[in-house]
Amino acid sequence: MIRRIIAGVALAALFTGCVTAASPTVPGATPTPATGATATPANGATPTPATGATATPANGATPTPAAAVTPIPTEPGAGSPEPTVVTDPVLAAEFPTSIDGNPVNNLQTGQFLDVLAGISDTTRTDQFRAAMAAAGLDIDTLTFGNADVSINGNDESIQAIRTPGKDASVIVQNYDILATIGSEDPGPTLASATVAGRAVTTATDPVAETTDYLYVKGDTVFFIADPGPDLAATIIAALP
Repeated sequence: MIRRIIAGVALAALFTGCVTAASPTVPGATPTPATGATATPANGATPTPATGATATPANGATPTPAAAVTPIPTEPGAGSPEPTVVTDPVLAAEFPTSIDGNPVNNLQTGQFLDVLAGISDTTRTDQFRAAMAAAGLDIDTLTFGNADVSINGNDESIQAIRTPGKDASVIVQNYDILATIGSEDPGPTLASATVAGRAVTTATDPVAETTDYLYVKGDTVFFIADPGPDLAATIIAALP
């Protein structure tokens, strides 16, 4: 399924403007200086002052002050949700802002080729490119979107591919190729269905025994990964 394509690929890392991991440190920790004890020098040697300590100068020499220790700052916002990164505002506008009263978060869009770039299966990637070309599509123009929503404790990802100015049904027609990029498993079994009063395509994985839902709206096809019938109906009803 489409989730195989992004498995192991951090989608946020594909786009600019993402959060950079902070240097490891204990939040709010302040370094503890050594106690102010003065070491006794051996054989008349001048002791090296410990951090934060005051050393007694020998023969009237002026001691060198210890360097100040500055804690390593943590990254602002570390641990917060992924930022919104949008490079295709048309596709971004297709995503709902909420579903059944629950906010849709972490919306990101980018070039679909950036997703494929993280996969070494060039054979099927080339097959998909050829299939799209035969249908009059250049995969270099395809864009990809992803967002998250939590409904009644169920976390779900909504993904989409946009085929600018072209009917996105061609993606569904070639889904057997797309779904098996980077996988040795057989392709899914596709079937037509009506969900929330809308025509959709179900894609059942014969190995994992999961069912994904594909919904086409103009030049955009949405993918919902194995949500179950009830959650699928809730999500699809909120799509454009």
